[in-house]
Amino acid sequence: MKLKKSILTISAGALLAFSLTACGGGKKASETTTAATTTAATTEAAQTAANTGDTAPETDAPDISADNHYISFNGVDLKAGMTWDDAKDFLGSEVKPMEKIEPCGGGDYIQEMYFYDGLRVTTLRSETIVGIEVPMDTESSAAAGGQIKKGDSLEQIKEAFGEPSMEDEYMLVYEGANDSLFFYIDNNAVTSIAIMKNPG
Repeated sequence: MKLKKSILTISAGALLAFSLTACGGGKKASETTTAATTTAATTEAAQTAANTGDTAPETDAPDISADNHYISFNGVDLKAGMTWDDAKDFLGSEVKPMEKIEPCGGGDYIQEMYFYDGLRVTTLRSETIVGIEVPMDTESSAAAGGQIKKGDSLEQIKEAFGEPSMEDEYMLVYEGANDSLFFYIDNNAVTSIAIMKNPG
């Protein structure tokens, strides 16, 4: 079911976060994308949809056990919530140094973004993975659920994952119990994939 345009604009904020500056610090968000920013935009969109009644029918929602909410990369299945120590040694060489992402409002919610060839991983205090992104601006062999890669079609996504929790012309969102899986679409092809740990 298509959501209203205003709701979709908010939901698309997750994608736009990559081109905004973080906390007024002057760095491009493409360099310092945070799971918190993306999750906040998605949560706001979901809340708006719930308040207006514009949600997909519950019967169309995928299984929230979300066993297929992972991204395969270099032979490792990465999930939001897994420990960084369990994954980092298998991802290959970093293509640029890790960047610390200071919280906008202070506090100790310090995140780090690690950059690999075709993948970005965001952690919380270098302990827990909170975000995994197959970015738009690089080629990548990473695959969501071990199946869907950049360039695959909308139909291939739905065949692999079923009907999404939310959908518009730019994005499909599969909400799970612990994380959300995002497919960004342009001209019926996947341009970017992300998994974000849900708040809480």
